Amino acid sequence: MRTADLGNGIEYEQDILAIGTDSVLLANFALPVKGRVCDLGCGAGAVMLLMALREGQADYDGVEIRPDAAEKAARNIARAGLTHRMQVKQIDLRTAREELEHAAYQVVVSNPPYQPVGGSVPPEDAGARIARTEECCTLPDLCAAASYLLKFGGRFCVVYPPDRLADLMCTMREYDIEPKRLRLYCRRADAPPSLALLEGRRGGKAGLTILPSLFGDSEEFQALSRTF
Repeated sequence: MRTADLGNGIEYEQDILAIGTDSVLLANFALPVKGRVCDLGCGAGAVMLLMALREGQADYDGVEIRPDAAEKAARNIARAGLTHRMQVKQIDLRTAREELEHAAYQVVVSNPPYQPVGGSVPPEDAGARIARTEECCTLPDLCAAASYLLKFGGRFCVVYPPDRLADLMCTMREYDIEPKRLRLYCRRADAPPSLALLEGRRGGKAGLTILPSLFGDSEEFQALSRTF
């Protein structure tokens, strides 16, 4: 069993995809939160656990299609002592309308699969394919679920590859989620962006705020990493 330290001595059972910079950045980008939060494609629960351990005013639901990952998430939630605030639902986000409550969440977060189906050689393992490719979660699937779950004015926060940012923005708009806040992450000050953090608002008005880029070799990122 691969584990990681979430802080405060809490041991985290890793999924196929280990806790990485993308999970840490998304958790930080989405905070602060209140009310109800849904993590679409939560894996073993990394993002929502990182968020919940740093704020105490929200309740979290994780949605995960893979049974083994959902079981890991449930165990991680129990280890963290957060079963009173967090739960994981082992369901397909494509059936959100049948399984989940409409307009029930102030915030939806997601660190979705990055690879389009057919875009590269897919992993042989079925679980890895689901985690890494859009086999079970395309951008329209993701944005449709987020739009259904969010209250009017609710926030949808996503971490995604910069070269697919236009696809994400266009798809958000198709589902009445207006891109409102963008931040790019670069490993070094002289490197191109490797991750994009985008926040959309359900039913929001047009107007995108572009925040200063975050660099992996900066004091700000080092401080953020220590916090998380």
